[in-house]
Amino acid sequence: MKIYAALVLSFMSLVACTRSYQNEAEDPYCGKAIVDGTLLAPTDPFAKRVALLLADNSSCTATPISSNILLTAAHCVHGKKEIHVVFSDSLQCQGNANTPTQTRRVLSSHLYPDFNESVFKGNDVRKVKNDVALVKIEGTIPNGYYISTVYNGRDRLQSDELILLGFGDSREHSDEPPRLRKAQKSFSRSLFRTEEPQQLILDQKSNGGICLGDSGGPQFILTNGVYKILGVNSAVNGPNNSPCHDQAIIMYAPYFFDWIMKKTYELR
Repeated sequence: MKIYAALVLSFMSLVACTRSYQNEAEDPYCGKAIVDGTLLAPTDPFAKRVALLLADNSSCTATPISSNILLTAAHCVHGKKEIHVVFSDSLQCQGNANTPTQTRRVLSSHLYPDFNESVFKGNDVRKVKNDVALVKIEGTIPNGYYISTVYNGRDRLQSDELILLGFGDSREHSDEPPRLRKAQKSFSRSLFRTEEPQQLILDQKSNGGICLGDSGGPQFILTNGVYKILGVNSAVNGPNNSPCHDQAIIMYAPYFFDWIMKKTYELR
């Protein structure tokens, strides 16, 4: 498959899609979305399908899959001490995004077995595996938020539409605050399977894609009239000066389906 050609080029850079705050004095709650995506209005149904995950000095995206469990990327929570989930379509220093009714403390995080964060230090896309985690929050998600279903890999797809959601950068080297954006791509023309059963590769050379801060966010497909989680955003791989405009590594949700269902049941 053509996706492997880019893996060996020396100018390619593999980057976990986590937004980091380099300045320790910077308040992560006021710190720095989907590339070429559109900002979601609060009335958009997809605005209530994801939340902003703040872990120490970085931010990611997470998706509720039960009243108190969210699905995200393992590297977003691995080794983190202070983790909160903010339910808002944007993160601002003013407003009610950080009020108790919109913020939930993460009580525990659970990484998929054999996750290895060291793979992000290299340029080999094939080594990015098992980058999936569940977080359990204190209390429950706010009223009005959706609980999404993980795609099992068996139900027939209803359309070619692929929906990307995330609180990440809209372009490289951005200093924007996290804003929830949505992008639509063609499932058949944008996603490719690899030799690794837990992976998908997303072509981002045109029509947008994911960037820093979108890690852990969902890729939705439509099946049986319901939008379900096909994948979890993991990393981007591209030229050093524009890593978000080549390809992205997505964790294929059906591969993790049994573990997600079992762990969600145990964490109730």
